[in-house]
Amino acid sequence: MFDSGKRRRERLVNQESAVGAKIFGPLVEGRRREFFCHTPTEWFWHEEWVDEYGLSKLQTVRYIVSGGQVIKKQVGQPNTVLAGPELKNFTRATRKYLREVKREVYH
Repeated sequence: MFDSGKRRRERLVNQESAVGAKIFGPLVEGRRREFFCHTPTEWFWHEEWVDEYGLSKLQTVRYIVSGGQVIKKQVGQPNTVLAGPELKNFTRATRKYLREVKREVYH
């Protein structure tokens, strides 16, 4: 069966996200993590887990690369501009992501 462009794009995004999930080390059982490039200027990190009380938790961070800076956006938090170690870690993670996605997904 012919795979539509939309389905192919969804499949590639899922593959890229799976690669991105491994960048931050192994996951604890019961956790789900995604890290991916949505557009050249927009990145997402998302994690889901169940806490010690059995409550579902999730955290999503959206990173916007704009004007030579990276803006971190989280629901319920003020937007912040990454600096120092956090910017360095984000830069390392995005570079590793791009390298690993190229190797694992696009060969």
